[in-house]
Amino acid sequence: MFHPHVAIRACVGCWLLLIASVADCAASDLAEIRSRGVLRAVVTTGGLQATRGFAGELLALFARLHGIELEVVWEVSEAKKFEALLAGRADLLGSSTITEERAKVVDFTTGFFPRSTVAINRKPRPVLATLAQLRKERVGTMRNSSSAERAEKAGISAKNTQQFDSTDAAMDALRSNRVSAVVTGSSRAFVEQKTDDDLQIGVSLGEPSSVAFAVRKDEPELRKALDDFLVNVRRSGKWSQLVVKYFGAEALQFATSEER
Repeated sequence: MFHPHVAIRACVGCWLLLIASVADCAASDLAEIRSRGVLRAVVTTGGLQATRGFAGELLALFARLHGIELEVVWEVSEAKKFEALLAGRADLLGSSTITEERAKVVDFTTGFFPRSTVAINRKPRPVLATLAQLRKERVGTMRNSSSAERAEKAGISAKNTQQFDSTDAAMDALRSNRVSAVVTGSSRAFVEQKTDDDLQIGVSLGEPSSVAFAVRKDEPELRKALDDFLVNVRRSGKWSQLVVKYFGAEALQFATSEER
């Protein structure tokens, strides 16, 4: 059975070798990107559309600031996305969750949105504010996902867990009362909450992380330019507008509180 997060960890060794092989022939730091006139961002065809839209608007602003075009390179999986970057077919990852394993092979920018794994349920049930409460629920998770891993580590027993092939299927089960809670990423939870007034976001599971852009380790100028841009876009208020546009006002409160 294929496990995406396991596949990414297994590829770290191959990616380290790939870094060495492309360092001389595939360097695309900022001066070269400006000369080419195109910034190539690799993204996956799956994943959360709101995150792609949010990151895409940020990158479009960055490209406009530097007088270049933004080009999207599509890949079918996280592993393929990293391969495209390290092979020089793209200049950066359009978005990626920061992890220690991934940081061995790429350089992350400043995070542009916090990411947590959260428990969600629906009214009139009380908000699941503690793990002790969550462990008493019938919990839906996504098969082979990091959210499922965190649910297991949080002590949610297999007999109280039902796995689904997609988040959509898990959400359908929650709304039809086949499960009483779902464990998923905070970004997806906020997107669902925008169209479901009865949805409630509760306790977080595991350590929080951030979503960021990522570049090869031979692109320090591009990383610094992106870091400077992200700092400035936060100060301008544009970041807050985009958070509300794609994830809702509750997400803005969450994002700002996570960074304090």
